[in-house]
Amino acid sequence: MFEKLVDSFSKIVKNLSGKGKISKEEVEQTIREIRIALLEADVHLNVVRDLTLKIKEEVEKLETSEIFTPSQLIIRSTRDKIMEILGGQSTKLEINNRPSIILMVGLQGSGKTTTTAKLANYFKEQGYNPLVVAADFNRPAAIDQLVYLSQTNSIPVIFDKNSNSISIIERAVQEAKEKGYNPIIVDTAGRIHVDQEVFDEIKKIKSKFDTEHTILVIDSMIGQEGVNVAQKFDENVNLSGFIITKMDGDTRGGIALSIRYITGKPLYFMGVGEKITDLEVFHPDRIVSRILGMGDILTFIEKIEKQIEDEQLERVEKYLEGDFTFEDYLSYLKMIKKMGDFKSILSMLPLKMFGIDPIALRNVEVDPKTIDKIEAIINSMTKEERKKPDIINSSRKARIARGSGTSIKEVNNLIKHFREMRKVLKKMGGIVKKENIPELNTPFKTSNIKDIMNMFSKK
Repeated sequence: MFEKLVDSFSKIVKNLSGKGKISKEEVEQTIREIRIALLEADVHLNVVRDLTLKIKEEVEKLETSEIFTPSQLIIRSTRDKIMEILGGQSTKLEINNRPSIILMVGLQGSGKTTTTAKLANYFKEQGYNPLVVAADFNRPAAIDQLVYLSQTNSIPVIFDKNSNSISIIERAVQEAKEKGYNPIIVDTAGRIHVDQEVFDEIKKIKSKFDTEHTILVIDSMIGQEGVNVAQKFDENVNLSGFIITKMDGDTRGGIALSIRYITGKPLYFMGVGEKITDLEVFHPDRIVSRILGMGDILTFIEKIEKQIEDEQLERVEKYLEGDFTFEDYLSYLKMIKKMGDFKSILSMLPLKMFGIDPIALRNVEVDPKTIDKIEAIINSMTKEERKKPDIINSSRKARIARGSGTSIKEVNNLIKHFREMRKVLKKMGGIVKKENIPELNTPFKTSNIKDIMNMFSKK
């Protein structure tokens, strides 16, 4: 996600680092590099023009500053202006009607049906009791898909392949009133291309029912054409906002920087994977942080919160003291498995803070079989070896390799990686103590971790 922009901005900042001041020529050159980076990331031409103009004005206004270095000026100006482009703060998808009807609209192949189930799951996690309606009668397979996703995740669903959109929604509204479902999330019919037929279908539904939201689901891979699609939908059916899908597979992400600015309508969520939970609230500040290579610690913590029990959170204290064992490592691996794609996790971390070059990790791929092999190595250790890794000598390594069906080299590599990880954790602990973050002699809670990570993100 945003891989091209992260790489480009990292190079821009590196070129500016160490300079006491920047000339007008260097400002112009930097602005050109930013313009090229944005265009290569598929940001809409109008957005690129306005954004670079604003950055240039801001940099020139502050270029005589004695407080900021050249790279800090560029980062600050770019951050502020991209934030403006994205609308400043995140926009929460509020529901006020009872029951609230949310229409999910979009082209075929955009991920609309899967996103309908994801949005229902999101509301379920927020304490609501959502009802899903399979109303895409253009694609019968969409009904089967939505029914499967809903039932698999214990989400109520209304469907009838022999019905029609008006009748099935009427049935859903009646059932919602009787059983207290809210919101009603409707997967409407999609088309291969934007045409009047799809707009007429949506207008027909909106004229019949008091719909609170009409959300366009749009594929990030569509590029700049996505802005044109968004504009046409908005002009014809008055959209509430957008959900962008497949952001985990798009290294550019330009549409996320374009759609809010061009239409003036909010971007609510991003689809970042295939799992029902892979729907992230769109936070402009976090997105800007990712783009500028500063990570997205808060989203990372939210992912952790969903996977770690309170008793595990309390163990974070000893990790930050450097007391990290192979038993802890094993628990960590199981958590990573639950959290999903390893590359997306890496993209959320402020790697530069720990002396790690994000670009060097850009092509990192973690095969699930590799994690299984690591687990096998750790499981071949004795309890004492797991708790006291430093006692593992050559003979013990040979025994562990035989027991796990691996080589001594693989065991050595794991131990080396483990020691490096322990150093990083201890370094984090040192920063925490130096900054006087809440006493470490009290059990760690989620709020403490957020305080620490918030402090990191400001560094």
